[in-house]
Amino acid sequence: MNTLSCTKRFVARALAVAVSAALLCTSAAQACTSFLLVAKDGSKAYGRTMEFGVDMKAQVTMIPRGYAMSGSLPNGETGKRWTSRYATMGLNGFGLPIVIDGLNEKGLAGGMLFFPGYAKFASAKDAPKAKAIGSWEFLGLVLTSYASVAEVKQAIAAGEFVVVDTVQADLGSTPPLHYTLHDTTGASIVVESVDGRLVVTDNPYGVFTNAPEFGWHMTNLRNYTTVSPDFPKPVKVMGQTLIPFSTGAGMRDLPGDQSSPSRFVEALAYVATLQTPANAMENVKSAEHILNHFDIVNGSVGEYSAGVKGQGGYEITYWSAISDMTNLRFYFKTYDNQSLRYVDMKDFDLDAKAVRYVPTTQPSAPQRLTP
Repeated sequence: MNTLSCTKRFVARALAVAVSAALLCTSAAQACTSFLLVAKDGSKAYGRTMEFGVDMKAQVTMIPRGYAMSGSLPNGETGKRWTSRYATMGLNGFGLPIVIDGLNEKGLAGGMLFFPGYAKFASAKDAPKAKAIGSWEFLGLVLTSYASVAEVKQAIAAGEFVVVDTVQADLGSTPPLHYTLHDTTGASIVVESVDGRLVVTDNPYGVFTNAPEFGWHMTNLRNYTTVSPDFPKPVKVMGQTLIPFSTGAGMRDLPGDQSSPSRFVEALAYVATLQTPANAMENVKSAEHILNHFDIVNGSVGEYSAGVKGQGGYEITYWSAISDMTNLRFYFKTYDNQSLRYVDMKDFDLDAKAVRYVPTTQPSAPQRLTP
């Protein structure tokens, strides 16, 4: 191989690496997966895995009614101010009075998922300060202020708040996020910031992952129309009968990697083929089984951490969470404790004067059974 050919190949490879790094370096997490389940009795459950490259020291967080909250602007300035209308609980990050996943007392539930390379928020300089919030404050605002997906749609259409490009201090960058929301009517939406403007899209599947934009994932589903839970029929080829090796062969075209396009297809396949749970408790158990498919072990998914404070290395599933939207219970399990735990909204004072935090670091050990 001549020197010129080698040089061209080296330059092409260097460019490919540089482009990939530029697209991905804004992200510390790209592997979150979420979905909605609806039981036969109408109960709803929102499930989600939370992958990250930095430990956010998550705590169960209860934001009471009547609590004064505010949005963040650059240089420590305060943006939108509001008072919580509905009590809200979920998991936070970095000790902040926010929720990354959670639900409110009206059963509105949702989460924030990373959207690297696509999220483009409004300029903090140009946005009205009285309406501005940081990208990580979106879910807290929505859950404490609105009772349904319809109300959220109306609020966004009316411009009641603006998500601006402002750095989150603990991460050292603007979290590139998009959002999923579900309510007790079964309505689901996706909210994405495109060129500084919030775009709301109805989500007929209730399934959501990361980049690319939601519309791309919807189109990509057309590549998987042959996926089926049914055992494939034997076929004859040149007079010979070919029978699949085992059950599950109908799902052979289902992708199995941890990329967001693959996880979107996988999650939808599991949700769509699930034998419908009878009630809220079966919903929770079914959600846990689906979430187990997306549990990432330490070392299997490398991540780019440039621009993010903290260690680089690998993503793990820091938590899996299930919001029982009917009974107002928030279930979760963590990487270090796989026992499913929950908090019940009725156990909290919804009119308390301060935010309540509950640690998620309870120790875990296998249970010994004796004859």
